[in-house]
Amino acid sequence: MTKSIAVTALLCPLFLVGCSSAADMAASSKVCNDFMADLKAHKFNQAYARLAPVCKSSVPQPKMEEMWAAIEKANGKPSQWTKQGFQAKTGTWGKTINYGYSVTCPKRAIKASFSCVPGLTSWQIQGFSFNW
Repeated sequence: MTKSIAVTALLCPLFLVGCSSAADMAASSKVCNDFMADLKAHKFNQAYARLAPVCKSSVPQPKMEEMWAAIEKANGKPSQWTKQGFQAKTGTWGKTINYGYSVTCPKRAIKASFSCVPGLTSWQIQGFSFNW
């Protein structure tokens, strides 16, 4: 049985369909890596600060902490994560970069997906999901 914890639906497969600037790619990728590092270290305030307002409105911080506890209980504490692919889009609502990661845990590898958008001062996570 596949389990999934998702904050927003990221249903499309990740393909390279466009390209943002190198600065956008570096900044949006960094926010995903920093978010994962914060969750791993249980720095939930810092992790929560990386979320876009729309994401915060759908998942309060205590719910995010519960979700992470369930992931660690089922899979063990992640040791590392590797970017598997990305999809960059620019549309009516602006830029979005979606990332797929493979996350190594003691019990099994899990998949993580992130949707990133530019905020006022930095890139933010608009949605994320973990699947195992």
